[in-house]
Amino acid sequence: MLSVYYGSLGERLSSQGAPAILLPLQVRPLLLGHALDEIARRWPERLRDAVWRVVRSVPPPRVVGRGAARYPRGLRDVLARRRANLDLAALDELHWRYRAGASLFAAALVAASEGRASEAADLRALLERSAGDLSEAARGMLGMSASELLGTLDGRRALDQVRALETEVGLDLHDYVTEFADAVAFLEWWPADPGAGMTVF
Repeated sequence: MLSVYYGSLGERLSSQGAPAILLPLQVRPLLLGHALDEIARRWPERLRDAVWRVVRSVPPPRVVGRGAARYPRGLRDVLARRRANLDLAALDELHWRYRAGASLFAAALVAASEGRASEAADLRALLERSAGDLSEAARGMLGMSASELLGTLDGRRALDQVRALETEVGLDLHDYVTEFADAVAFLEWWPADPGAGMTVF
Protein backbone atom coordinates (compact mmCIF):
# COMPACT_ATOMS: atom_id res chain seq x y z
CA MET A 1 0.00 0.00 0.00
CA LEU A 2 1.21 3.52 -0.77
CA SER A 3 0.55 6.35 1.64
CA VAL A 4 0.31 9.92 0.39
CA TYR A 5 1.10 12.83 2.68
CA TYR A 6 0.32 16.44 1.84
CA GLY A 7 0.90 19.55 3.89
CA SER A 8 4.44 18.83 4.92
CA LEU A 9 7.17 21.46 4.83
CA GLY A 10 6.89 23.41 1.60
CA GLU A 11 3.50 21.83 0.86
CA ARG A 12 5.17 19.04 -1.07
CA LEU A 13 3.52 15.75 -1.63
CA SER A 14 5.46 12.73 -0.50
CA SER A 15 4.67 9.11 -1.03
CA GLN A 16 6.15 6.23 0.88
CA GLY A 17 5.30 2.86 2.31
CA ALA A 18 2.35 2.47 4.61
CA PRO A 19 2.92 4.09 8.02
CA ALA A 20 3.20 1.95 11.12
CA ILE A 21 0.46 3.76 13.08
CA LEU A 22 -3.02 2.95 14.22
CA LEU A 23 -5.78 4.96 12.60
CA PRO A 24 -9.10 5.78 14.23
CA LEU A 25 -11.91 3.58 12.98
CA GLN A 26 -13.46 6.50 11.08
CA VAL A 27 -10.31 6.91 8.98
CA ARG A 28 -10.06 4.47 6.14
CA PRO A 29 -6.96 4.72 3.95
CA LEU A 30 -7.51 4.52 0.21
CA LEU A 31 -5.21 3.14 -2.41
CA LEU A 32 -3.84 5.86 -4.67
CA GLY A 33 -5.92 4.77 -7.67
CA HIS A 34 -9.12 4.76 -5.60
CA ALA A 35 -8.29 8.17 -4.14
CA LEU A 36 -7.68 9.65 -7.60
CA ASP A 37 -10.89 8.06 -8.91
CA GLU A 38 -12.80 9.58 -5.99
CA ILE A 39 -11.32 13.00 -6.73
CA ALA A 40 -12.22 12.63 -10.43
CA ARG A 41 -15.78 11.62 -9.54
CA ARG A 42 -16.49 14.22 -6.85
CA TRP A 43 -14.24 17.12 -7.90
CA PRO A 44 -13.20 16.61 -11.54
CA GLU A 45 -11.72 20.10 -11.67
CA ARG A 46 -9.19 19.04 -9.00
CA LEU A 47 -7.93 15.88 -10.71
CA ARG A 48 -5.26 17.79 -12.60
CA ASP A 49 -3.88 19.27 -9.37
CA ALA A 50 -3.89 15.85 -7.68
CA VAL A 51 -2.05 14.29 -10.63
CA TRP A 52 0.50 17.14 -10.52
CA ARG A 53 1.20 16.41 -6.86
CA VAL A 54 1.70 12.70 -7.52
CA VAL A 55 3.90 13.37 -10.56
CA ARG A 56 6.05 15.77 -8.50
CA SER A 57 6.65 13.09 -5.88
CA VAL A 58 8.14 10.69 -8.44
CA PRO A 59 11.90 11.12 -8.99
CA PRO A 60 12.73 12.66 -12.37
CA PRO A 61 13.62 10.41 -15.30
CA ARG A 62 17.33 9.61 -15.47
CA VAL A 63 17.12 8.22 -18.98
CA VAL A 64 14.57 9.31 -21.55
CA GLY A 65 12.42 6.72 -23.28
CA ARG A 66 12.11 4.23 -20.41
CA GLY A 67 8.32 4.40 -20.40
CA ALA A 68 5.93 5.27 -17.60
CA ALA A 69 6.54 2.22 -15.39
CA ARG A 70 8.26 4.36 -12.75
CA TYR A 71 4.94 6.07 -11.94
CA PRO A 72 2.58 4.41 -9.43
CA ARG A 73 0.20 1.92 -11.02
CA GLY A 74 -2.80 3.72 -9.51
CA LEU A 75 -1.87 6.90 -11.36
CA ARG A 76 -1.30 5.06 -14.64
CA ASP A 77 -4.64 3.25 -14.33
CA VAL A 78 -6.64 6.40 -13.54
CA LEU A 79 -5.09 8.28 -16.46
CA ALA A 80 -5.81 5.35 -18.78
CA ARG A 81 -9.48 5.37 -17.72
CA ARG A 82 -10.16 9.08 -17.39
CA ARG A 83 -7.59 10.92 -19.53
CA ALA A 84 -6.43 8.41 -22.14
CA ASN A 85 -4.94 11.20 -24.26
CA LEU A 86 -2.27 11.84 -21.60
CA ASP A 87 0.85 9.71 -22.02
CA LEU A 88 3.24 9.69 -19.06
CA ALA A 89 6.14 8.81 -21.38
CA ALA A 90 5.46 12.08 -23.23
CA LEU A 91 5.62 13.91 -19.88
CA ASP A 92 9.00 12.29 -19.20
CA GLU A 93 10.24 13.48 -22.60
CA LEU A 94 9.21 17.05 -21.73
CA HIS A 95 10.83 16.77 -18.29
CA TRP A 96 14.04 15.60 -19.91
CA ARG A 97 14.13 18.41 -22.49
CA TYR A 98 13.19 21.23 -20.14
CA ARG A 99 15.49 20.14 -17.32
CA ALA A 100 18.41 20.34 -19.77
CA GLY A 101 17.47 23.95 -20.52
CA ALA A 102 16.94 24.61 -16.81
CA SER A 103 20.62 24.01 -16.12
CA LEU A 104 21.61 26.71 -18.62
CA PHE A 105 18.92 29.09 -17.39
CA ALA A 106 19.93 28.63 -13.74
CA ALA A 107 23.63 29.08 -14.52
CA ALA A 108 22.84 32.30 -16.41
CA LEU A 109 20.72 33.59 -13.51
CA VAL A 110 23.50 32.84 -11.02
CA ALA A 111 26.10 34.53 -13.23
CA ALA A 112 23.86 37.59 -13.62
CA SER A 113 23.12 37.77 -9.89
CA GLU A 114 26.84 37.64 -9.12
CA GLY A 115 27.62 40.44 -11.58
CA ARG A 116 29.44 38.24 -14.12
CA ALA A 117 27.82 39.88 -17.15
CA SER A 118 29.97 38.29 -19.87
CA GLU A 119 29.33 34.76 -18.54
CA ALA A 120 25.61 35.50 -18.27
CA ALA A 121 25.59 36.74 -21.88
CA ASP A 122 27.41 33.61 -23.09
CA LEU A 123 24.98 31.34 -21.24
CA ARG A 124 22.04 33.33 -22.57
CA ALA A 125 23.33 32.79 -26.12
CA LEU A 126 23.59 29.04 -25.45
CA LEU A 127 20.03 29.04 -24.12
CA GLU A 128 18.81 30.81 -27.27
CA ARG A 129 20.48 28.17 -29.46
CA SER A 130 18.70 25.33 -27.67
CA ALA A 131 15.69 25.96 -29.91
CA GLY A 132 12.31 24.61 -28.88
CA ASP A 133 13.29 23.91 -25.31
CA LEU A 134 12.72 25.66 -22.00
CA SER A 135 13.44 29.21 -23.15
CA GLU A 136 10.44 29.43 -25.50
CA ALA A 137 8.23 27.03 -23.54
CA ALA A 138 8.48 29.35 -20.52
CA ARG A 139 6.79 32.17 -22.46
CA GLY A 140 3.31 31.09 -21.33
CA MET A 141 4.24 31.41 -17.66
CA LEU A 142 6.63 34.37 -17.78
CA GLY A 143 5.11 36.42 -20.59
CA MET A 144 8.51 36.29 -22.27
CA SER A 145 11.07 33.65 -23.11
CA ALA A 146 13.67 32.69 -20.51
CA SER A 147 16.28 34.31 -22.74
CA GLU A 148 14.33 37.57 -22.86
CA LEU A 149 14.00 37.49 -19.08
CA LEU A 150 17.78 37.22 -18.79
CA GLY A 151 18.05 40.29 -21.03
CA THR A 152 16.06 42.33 -18.49
CA LEU A 153 18.52 41.64 -15.67
CA ASP A 154 20.88 44.52 -16.22
CA GLY A 155 19.83 46.90 -13.47
CA ARG A 156 20.89 46.73 -9.82
CA ARG A 157 17.26 46.32 -8.68
CA ALA A 158 16.73 43.31 -10.96
CA LEU A 159 19.91 41.66 -9.70
CA ASP A 160 18.83 42.22 -6.09
CA GLN A 161 15.46 40.63 -6.89
CA VAL A 162 17.16 37.53 -8.31
CA ARG A 163 19.28 37.23 -5.18
CA ALA A 164 16.22 37.69 -2.93
CA LEU A 165 14.33 34.97 -4.80
CA GLU A 166 16.30 32.22 -3.06
CA THR A 167 15.32 33.56 0.34
CA GLU A 168 11.68 34.13 -0.59
CA VAL A 169 10.99 30.67 -2.00
CA GLY A 170 13.41 28.71 0.18
CA LEU A 171 15.24 27.10 -2.75
CA ASP A 172 18.53 27.91 -4.39
CA LEU A 173 18.29 29.15 -7.97
CA HIS A 174 19.20 25.78 -9.49
CA ASP A 175 16.48 23.95 -7.55
CA TYR A 176 13.94 26.69 -8.23
CA VAL A 177 14.57 26.70 -11.98
CA THR A 178 14.40 22.89 -12.04
CA GLU A 179 10.99 23.04 -10.29
CA PHE A 180 9.96 25.73 -12.76
CA ALA A 181 11.01 23.52 -15.70
CA ASP A 182 8.96 20.64 -14.29
CA ALA A 183 5.93 22.93 -13.98
CA VAL A 184 6.37 24.11 -17.59
CA ALA A 185 6.58 20.47 -18.75
CA PHE A 186 3.43 19.53 -16.83
CA LEU A 187 1.50 22.53 -18.17
CA GLU A 188 2.43 21.62 -21.72
CA TRP A 189 1.47 17.98 -21.10
CA TRP A 190 -1.86 18.82 -19.39
CA PRO A 191 -2.79 22.42 -20.27
CA ALA A 192 -4.89 24.45 -17.86
CA ASP A 193 -8.50 25.19 -18.67
CA PRO A 194 -8.86 28.48 -20.56
CA GLY A 195 -9.08 31.37 -18.16
CA ALA A 196 -7.50 29.48 -15.26
CA GLY A 197 -4.93 31.62 -13.50
CA MET A 198 -1.47 30.67 -12.39
CA THR A 199 0.90 32.25 -9.92
CA VAL A 200 4.63 31.93 -10.52
CA PHE A 201 6.87 32.64 -7.53
